[in-house]
Amino acid sequence: MQFNAKRYIIDVLIVIGLSALGGFFIGFFGAFTSMSDEQKMMLIALSNIISLLAGFWIVGCINKTGEASRFKYLAYVMLAVWLFGLINVALFGFPFSQWVASGIVVAVLGFLGGGLSFLTCKAIENKKEENIEQ
Repeated sequence: MQFNAKRYIIDVLIVIGLSALGGFFIGFFGAFTSMSDEQKMMLIALSNIISLLAGFWIVGCINKTGEASRFKYLAYVMLAVWLFGLINVALFGFPFSQWVASGIVVAVLGFLGGGLSFLTCKAIENKKEENIEQ
């Protein structure tokens, strides 16, 4: 699989965008409810988990390559999403240790999303690989 920087940036933005959108909606609508701050933070965390899983699932479906190629590509997307989280440390005062630990969550959700993409989206193997098998 040839690396396409434009596709990579778009895929990273899909995952980050879904996560941000989910957190924004929970935060926005939470402002109009009588929920406590702890409840709002739990809903934002749940929203981020669901959004990240959906984002990696979508990226896995867009990248319809074989198993090894898809997970290798998703690993690069996971790394970029995790590194993007440094913005939370720099701008919003999140603890550095929390950011480091978030790498585990991003990796688990990325592999789960990639696995779901195999269950729901048919992989298209490289034509060179098909010619070798015949």
